[in-house]
This record gives sequence, C-alpha cells and structure tokens, in this order.
Amino acid sequence: MGMRRSFLILLVVLSAVACGSLAPTASSDAPETTVQTSSPTTEGPVAAPCLEGLNSFFGDGPLGSQSGDAADAATITGLAMTPYEGCERLVVELAAASGAPATSLGETRAEFIRANGIVRVHLDPSITGTALSDVVFGGSLIDRVYVVRDFDNSLFFDVHLSGPAVARFSEVSSPARLVVDLAPGGGEIRRAAHESFIVVMPVDDTLTPPVSVEGYGRTFEANVVIRARRDGNIVAEAYTTSTDYLETWGRFEVGLPADITGNLELFIGEDSARDGAEQGVRLEVTVEG
Repeated sequence: MGMRRSFLILLVVLSAVACGSLAPTASSDAPETTVQTSSPTTEGPVAAPCLEGLNSFFGDGPLGSQSGDAADAATITGLAMTPYEGCERLVVELAAASGAPATSLGETRAEFIRANGIVRVHLDPSITGTALSDVVFGGSLIDRVYVVRDFDNSLFFDVHLSGPAVARFSEVSSPARLVVDLAPGGGEIRRAAHESFIVVMPVDDTLTPPVSVEGYGRTFEANVVIRARRDGNIVAEAYTTSTDYLETWGRFEVGLPADITGNLELFIGEDSARDGAEQGVRLEVTVEG
C-alpha cells in the first residue's frame, strides 16, 4: 500500500486513581469533555509506579489479557489520568449492578494499534454500561479516551495518544480496576482528526477494492452515510447505522462497490437534520483498478 495516513477513533467518566490525585468528574451531556488533571503533590520526589518494569512495555500489537472470576462489573464509573515525570497512568474504575465497586472484571484484553495511535481495551461482555462516553485529558502522552459499543453490544475504550509511546496493560484489585501505563518511546504515531466521526480504516491513501470504512461516531439516530466523489460528482453512496449514539460512541462499518476506482474523495458522516449539510470526515484516496 502507498503512503500511510491515519484517520481515527473513543470514552468515559472521572474518579480516583489508584496512585495519584483525583480528576474532576465530567458531565455526560456534551459529546466531549475537557478534564483538568494535576500532578501528584507530596513532599519530596514522587515514585512513578508507571515506570516499574519497563521491560514489560510494548510498542505495538497485543498488550496481554486478564481472565479471572466471572465479572460482577457492569458499568464504567470513572477514569482518571495521573501524570508523573517520564510516564502517565490511566485508571478505569467500574461498579457492579448494585452500585458497589466491582470486585472482579472477568475477561479483558488490550492491544496497541500503533498505525492509529491508540491503545484499545476490550471489556468483558457483562460490562455494558458507562457513565461517560469520552474524556479529553490533553496530556503529553494521553490525549483523550473514547468509550465505544462494539457490534456484539460489548464495550471497548480507545486511548488516543498525544505522541510516541510504549504501553502496558494490567488489572489491580480491592477494588478491581484496569490500568494503562504509557511511557515515551517507539516510532512516530499517527494522530486522529477528532471530528464527530473517528475513522479507523482505511489508514492508507492508496487502496485496493473493495473499500471498507470502519470507525465510530455519534450521529442523530445513529445514521451513517458514505459518499464517494470523483471530480466533485457522486459516484457511489451507501448508508448504515452505528451501534449506539445515546450512551456511547457507536461503531460502524460500511463499504463501497468493488467497481468504484480512481482518485476519490470519501465523505463519512451524516446529513444535518437542520439544513442537510454534510457533517463528518473527508478523505482523499486512490482506489486501484
């Protein structure tokens, strides 16, 4: 494939972090919430727990999985980021259906998708609720997080990076929480254009048919449209719906007919209910014939 280019992807609410200060809670009314975080404030140098065992960090691919007792966790209730000198730690808190802190998280797994500049964490299928859909941290390594509903109704969250990093995934207990540690390292990453849509695929400018577009968004009634234009004229159009739009970001996948080739502008998004204007992401690609 030709020159790589990434167009990306999704999360959550704030609470206490296991080894740092509290981040303020954010309202779920707005599609994105800017959150202020503070560095730990104790006397003397602060040990950075996210730097322990640096040989367990990875720059791409699987970050491991956790499998314990059947999950009693049902809802994501909090997320906090603590910056340390040389690393950043993200802690995700969860609650049981009763509202009590979760004691077991079931099966979880994480992967580093470097081509997209994200760390993705897949949650146990029992965890289907969340108090917040996305949070902006603006850290030196962690930019923002999105919570996304997958095609099977399970949830995953995407940690979008601010710069090159290596990552580690773990689970802590009493109560049960998920931890993503990030430290500077690895090659350059692609940063997403954060619009009302996050496009995960394609990540290249030169494609082979059939073209499939994947990502997530939050649109009115979860409607998604893809239009291909050549020289300003629409040559293909397809519609689908995403998996959610009320509680989380909704995942979608939509394709173009195999005979659509050449230099194209792809629009992925929705038509405004107010005036019909296109709202979403535009990609310039070449589809080889």
